[in-house]
Amino acid sequence: MEEPKKREVVTIYEMDTEGGTDYATAVYNYKWSVQTDPDGQVHPTIDYPGVIVDHKTIDKNFDVLKGVKIPVRLHFGTMGVAPKEADVVDSVPPSYNGGNVDDWRITEGATMYYPVSVAGALLSIGDPHAGQGDSEINGTAIETSVTGDIQVILHKKTSLNNKLKGLNFPLLENENEWVVHGFSYANYLEELGASAQTDIFNNSSIDKAMKDAAHKTKDFLMAGMELSEDEAYSLMSVSADFGITQVVDGNWGVHALIDKGQFGDSERKPVVLRSSFENYGAKVGWQPATKTVTLSYNGNVLVMKVGATTGIYNGETVKLVAPISVVNGQVVVSEYFVNFYKAKLAKTE
Repeated sequence: MEEPKKREVVTIYEMDTEGGTDYATAVYNYKWSVQTDPDGQVHPTIDYPGVIVDHKTIDKNFDVLKGVKIPVRLHFGTMGVAPKEADVVDSVPPSYNGGNVDDWRITEGATMYYPVSVAGALLSIGDPHAGQGDSEINGTAIETSVTGDIQVILHKKTSLNNKLKGLNFPLLENENEWVVHGFSYANYLEELGASAQTDIFNNSSIDKAMKDAAHKTKDFLMAGMELSEDEAYSLMSVSADFGITQVVDGNWGVHALIDKGQFGDSERKPVVLRSSFENYGAKVGWQPATKTVTLSYNGNVLVMKVGATTGIYNGETVKLVAPISVVNGQVVVSEYFVNFYKAKLAKTE
């Protein structure tokens, strides 16, 4: 609607790197001008990420998004293992193995499950973002640098539960949700053949991604929640939230959010914190006056107060996956809470 009709605009945001604020603000934007990189390559458009911009060639507009605070949702846009269909794979399109999924829910307190297809899995992580909406509609999030604390756990095929048996897509779990990820092509490298890595950018659609996400969600509910096919379809229609993950990475994505709470104790079973961690080998301390729990294991210490959303892990403030609570005189948490912090306390340098 505005002139020039054809333009590319970059917006620069800033945030508090010490975590003092939970929002980012726009500083300025500028219209793209022709840039020449150090190798002499001319870039009339933003045709490649990371092109160095000569600021003498741009006009900065500081009157942008005044008074608007963007929620900071630190996450990794890219995380996954290697597919078996090709030795060298474009890192832009995501697939069954994960990769550039661009779901902002892949963040602190979340667990991602991926099917392993090659020896060693070859986990890769990158593309960190400070903020992104579902769809990443303009091509980028707030791109930033992030230092993440990642724990890798190998689940052997012989010991998988019903939710993970036969897993053929990236599956996210957090305290409150299961998130199923579908794509225009569930496995584009296999489905599109020899020219898949170029054809994928011309063949994606939301229709295909929605169908893939729906079929995966139905199968997940049937296998993982032991629902009949009719029950699964009904539940998907009345309670599952399907959203557009991204439409910018070649293989477009649709995700389904499944609320654990609707399944009652079967998905969010409350357990006693003390016995859960003492049976694991951790030391559990309780200070009645301050309603504070201390968990110690493997040289790591986690301190939490009842009802608090943050705790202290090895002297640093961390966001808890869920507050701890007291029921009938006992501190109780969810099974996900127990499994998550067992893994965290097992960390070694």
